[in-house]
Amino acid sequence: MGRVKDASDARNESSKYFIKAMERYKAASTYMPSNPIILQRIYMVSQTANWIKWTSDVYRLIYIYKHEVLKARRK
Repeated sequence: MGRVKDASDARNESSKYFIKAMERYKAASTYMPSNPIILQRIYMVSQTANWIKWTSDVYRLIYIYKHEVLKARRK
């Protein structure tokens, strides 16, 4: 791994780790689709790495988190 020169370089370098994390959370969500912890982690990764254009699968899981999990917590 080379030296990071600027913010753009840091984003490029860290993107692969965020993408790998997201792939693992998505895989976990196939086994436990309504698990609020997994859905929350997917949301958190997407917000932390908001410069990455996530797939429609990720946005679908974020929708479930925002509309179902958070709604259930408010009750």
